[in-house]
Amino acid sequence: MDAAQLLAEAEEQIEAWLCELDATWLGILADARSEADGIVAAAKAHAAEIVAWAETDANAIRAAAASTTTDAGSVGANDLAALAAAVEQLRVELSRVVEAAFDALPAVEATAAALRTVEHDDAPAAETTPRRRRGFLRRLTRSRA
Repeated sequence: MDAAQLLAEAEEQIEAWLCELDATWLGILADARSEADGIVAAAKAHAAEIVAWAETDANAIRAAAASTTTDAGSVGANDLAALAAAVEQLRVELSRVVEAAFDALPAVEATAAALRTVEHDDAPAAETTPRRRRGFLRRLTRSRA
């Protein structure tokens, strides 16, 4: 084998590795997108549950307050205690949502950063067969020579 043939085989091997690297990167990016979508969906569902719970509690408190208000327009001590307990429970639930959001933030930021590196077009997210880059190494070596 002569040097030119060895160089050509090395170029082919390097280009094959680059194609494999591209395919792996696209797979990792797709996994990150999927994981981020799952985190966002779970957070939205959890937030919707808490909002529904809070609305139900607020309506119950309003109804209880309306039915127990005395003629002078004052609210009984038991109603205030129930309201205080409901507000405390709402504070605890909202703290959980905020904590879950902060826990999910690094994954969301990493996914956003990864998505910013990809050109947005109508092409599918991952190609089934990566395209071969012919002459990539040759262009690199010639531009430095």
